[in-house]
Amino acid sequence: MADFNKVFDDIKNQVGAEAQMDLKGFSDQGKQDAQAFLDQSRDRLEKWMQLLADKQIDEDEFAWLVESQKAVAQMAALQKANAGSVQIEEFRDSVFQIIVKTAVPAIIAAA
Repeated sequence: MADFNKVFDDIKNQVGAEAQMDLKGFSDQGKQDAQAFLDQSRDRLEKWMQLLADKQIDEDEFAWLVESQKAVAQMAALQKANAGSVQIEEFRDSVFQIIVKTAVPAIIAAA
């Protein structure tokens, strides 16, 4: 399997850049929320990446598992800062897309 820590750090960096691009005035809160979600989901993400690497699940199942975490991603700091709900949802969707688009190719390349 690809080095999980390297992939995880890459995801965090991309999410931070996405927050600055998408959220402008709320980028600090977006980064804070995304970091909290990623830290909270770290063990699950590592497990799912290992399952994908071991070919116990496929790319679609991996993406589904990541997407299933939407309810967990509260984005509390953005809500507290009164960011718009559409803006929050779009950013949250971007975070999940970044996870899948970063993890899957890294795992496939390492296989």
